[in-house]
Amino acid sequence: MAEDFEDGISLREEVEDSLPSELVEALHTSMGAQRPIDRFSNDLIRLLTRYERYQVAFHATPKKERRAQLTKLRDKASQFIDAVNALSQDVSRAVETNLVAVTYDPSNEVWSFESDEPFPDDDQSIADAQEAAENIIAACQMELDLFDETKGAKRTSSKPALDQLLCDLAALYETETKRPAKSQCYRDELTEEGYNGAFFTMAKLLLDSYEPRSYGTPEALGIRILRVLADD
Repeated sequence: MAEDFEDGISLREEVEDSLPSELVEALHTSMGAQRPIDRFSNDLIRLLTRYERYQVAFHATPKKERRAQLTKLRDKASQFIDAVNALSQDVSRAVETNLVAVTYDPSNEVWSFESDEPFPDDDQSIADAQEAAENIIAACQMELDLFDETKGAKRTSSKPALDQLLCDLAALYETETKRPAKSQCYRDELTEEGYNGAFFTMAKLLLDSYEPRSYGTPEALGIRILRVLADD
């Protein structure tokens, strides 16, 4: 999947665009899914969106420092909102008056009632800044919540996001088939991959199409699946 997201497109939409309908149908068929394909597709998109978020969460910046920076930004944004709300009416009016000068647009000078252009809006810097601060608080909190979600990921894992995806896929597999996923990934010397089973086939099919560089060899993938599901 592309690492850079297009402007204006959410992460979920990017994931959905990167997931061919043919792949969804193949996965649905290969595992013998029991629920309608639209529900299966929706769950799959949700799991892959979570995977992409986990990928972002595991950065080079130490987790403690990352949490501290996000918490500071969130709290400062909250303090800004509190400060604006605490302004006396005359102070607020003075700031708004000065903002008119700061944001002065010479093009408004030529406006007249005969003009086809709309009447120039009052400056909305304070209201816009408050809304932006609220959005920043929400965005920071989402990232902080993600830290709590990933507490179970083992620090020794070289690919914690992939491990989490395999756990999520196993849960989806079990929901769809009513069979334990770990019983459907096993060593098989007679196959070229070295591993076999419906869940192994499903996971490999998805990764080969969506994230082909996420694992080294089929054997390595089989070993990882068994380890992850044994620890789950």
